[in-house]
Amino acid sequence: SGTPLTRRAGPDNEQRTAYQDLVFSVGKSVSVEFAAARAAGDEARAQQLLQAMTESVKGALTQIQELVPLGRRRTGPEGVQVAVPARVAALLDVHSAARPVRGQTSGDPHLHVHTRVLNLGLQEDGTVASVNYWQLYQNVRALNAFFECGLRSRLEELGYATVDTTHGERRQWASFELAKQDEALSAALSARTDHVQHLAALEWEQRQTGLLATRQLAAALHGVMGLPTAAVVELTAGQREAVRPTAAQVAALSRASREQKLAETHAELAEEWGRVVAAHGYRPNPSDAPLPPCRPSESTRGQAIVGICNHALSQEGIVAGRSVFDRADILEHVSGPAVQARLSEAEMRRVADAVEAQAEHLIPTAHEPMGAFTTATQMRLEREAVGI
Repeated sequence: SGTPLTRRAGPDNEQRTAYQDLVFSVGKSVSVEFAAARAAGDEARAQQLLQAMTESVKGALTQIQELVPLGRRRTGPEGVQVAVPARVAALLDVHSAARPVRGQTSGDPHLHVHTRVLNLGLQEDGTVASVNYWQLYQNVRALNAFFECGLRSRLEELGYATVDTTHGERRQWASFELAKQDEALSAALSARTDHVQHLAALEWEQRQTGLLATRQLAAALHGVMGLPTAAVVELTAGQREAVRPTAAQVAALSRASREQKLAETHAELAEEWGRVVAAHGYRPNPSDAPLPPCRPSESTRGQAIVGICNHALSQEGIVAGRSVFDRADILEHVSGPAVQARLSEAEMRRVADAVEAQAEHLIPTAHEPMGAFTTATQMRLEREAVGI
């Protein structure tokens, strides 16, 4: 209709955030299976894997927006910001390959979804609020766990057995890989990291050469001016280390060295991947001969839900190191165990709901928009400690 959805949009507020981009990625073994399916011409299987990923992203967003107040609005005469429930809109951009860097002829298979969460939150009364991105990032581990749970359960419904693992470099999280993963093939289809490290090594070498030349020139000038100086033959270990590219500089180098995708169509990219896959003798699970689902039984998953809930409410659970917790703490605590127990995103939600229902509810403050809880045991111990 052309009617602005928010008064903050327009030329007077050009700095307003339009969206935030969240990236959901699958494990390497899933990307390899996708590459092998597409190389084999099994587009039905490739599409099943893509759908499992995108449906898991949608499922994760649905769960998190129902549990976390993702909207924000100002209230009162002082305009204090408060968190409010809101449904969000997101644009999903599916990618099947990483962008190649200098030295690569094609991108490595890398299934991931760029999820652009628009800064428009639909409140319960039908009005539009800004999205509370702080709440979203505070609960990003739970959001990712919902995605991992959904993807794992969907892949097991397709007949793919899975195994536990962890992902992440700086802060690891519970994840999984396909049991049929071929580590040699995964390494062969993960050349991008090696190329980036090679580029970083070349950059470091050039920096050392430049620093050495600069110091030698300075020494020569000192000699011409009659100043005492020592001959500079090589750099010290400290000087070499001082010009080593940092992690941030390596990341910037990776972005700066990206090449245009030489394989311009799915068929060309599949042909590139096919040569590597064939060399390793890897065969994808065919769509025309599907394997039976291999999820744990419903009773097994039910027992896992009870076990995770009981541990969360024990003294070694959420209250370890704290007295009071909120829904965000519950979600983070149950995230890893839910993935490892091979629960679906709906079953992970059941765990969080059960913990909250069985916890002792406290009176929340304005700083606790997701409630305040403790356990009966913790409450008893604290009352005994103060003589109540």
